[in-house]
Formats: sequence, C-alpha cells, structure tokens
Amino acid sequence: MSSGGASTSTATATLTFGDTEFDDVNNGTLTLVSTDGTSRVYTIRNDAGASTNLEFNAGASASVPAANLAVAIAHADGHNGKLTTVVDGAKITITQAVAGASGNTAITTAASFDNACDVNIGGAFSGGTASTNSVYALLYNSTSTITSTNPGGATTNYRFN
Repeated sequence: MSSGGASTSTATATLTFGDTEFDDVNNGTLTLVSTDGTSRVYTIRNDAGASTNLEFNAGASASVPAANLAVAIAHADGHNGKLTTVVDGAKITITQAVAGASGNTAITTAASFDNACDVNIGGAFSGGTASTNSVYALLYNSTSTITSTNPGGATTNYRFN
C-alpha cells in the first residue's frame, strides 16, 4: 500500500518585447534552462535572418518576436515541451513543464537581447515550488506490526495487539 503527495507549482518567467528598432538587436541571445537541466540558447535575428531552429526573427512589431520565440522554444531542437509558452501580444510567459523551486534554473541574456525588451526576463524562473510528492510504504507482517517507511528512509513500526 502506498500513499502521499503534496501540491506543486511550476515556475515562470515573463518578458515583453518593445517597439524598439530591431536592427539594433541582431544576434541578441537568451539562454533558458529547464528543470531537467536542458539548456538552449535562442538568438533574435533582424531582417528575417533566422536560419536555424534556435534562431527567431524580430519582425516589424513587438508581437512578432514573442510569437517567433514561442515557436523556437516548442521546437524539437528547442525545449520541446520541457518549457511551455503563452503569448499575449508582445508579452511571452515561459513556464517550466516540471515543477521546480523558484530560482533553481538560471536565465541569461545578452545586453543586445535586453535592448529589444520593454520588460526584461530576469535572471531565473520564479514562483515555483519543487515537487514534494512522496510515497510511503506500509507493510503488514505476521507479527501484527505495520512498518511505515518514508522517502527519506526513516522507518516507524506500529504494533497491534
């Protein structure tokens, strides 16, 4: 018999692209790390210059790079489901698919990437709590004793008469 569990939440990071002159931000990079340690570097390109699946075009308005970054993150060469995105105009919210503690994965941007944003992404995912799901094993043996072992290895014996 087993039981257990605690609620978890996933950490997020948000950025808002600005109506800046995107010709000035070519080659700006954004590095994201998912809770399983997968790290990917995404590069913003101007003038429709994206040539790999980890590059995305800036476009003519602030909503275009947000949508294009979401596609790159979802791609098989990107985070491929390990990070999910929600795009609302120029704003993109990136969420870790697996719960992780606030700040447990780093986000790195080049200054040239930050220049493309009205609201920068920050240095880490925030707001999440690490998974604390636990399984407790209960064993009934012939000596009228139930033994409970928690995930940390501690054992408690309960004797019944």
